[in-house]
Amino acid sequence: MFNLNKIRGHIKMQKLHELKLTRYRAEENRKDAPNPARLKDIDRALTRVTENIKMWEGKLSAFENAPPRPPERPAINSGPDQPLIG
Repeated sequence: MFNLNKIRGHIKMQKLHELKLTRYRAEENRKDAPNPARLKDIDRALTRVTENIKMWEGKLSAFENAPPRPPERPAINSGPDQPLIG
């Protein structure tokens, strides 16, 4: 269960980072002479963050949509000599 919460935390952290990068890009575009190198760095970081968000959301959906695992051993043993609950 902790994996799901950990993955949700990663997604939340990446979305906050994405918000920060979009604000940096908007701030750079508002300048009279935007720095093309800085814009390129921001776009590269933004691409990386969006890809990470997609990756973490894919992992989260894989966990949430996975069928439950069968028990490792049967709960009821068959046989007159065996206890009912194993």
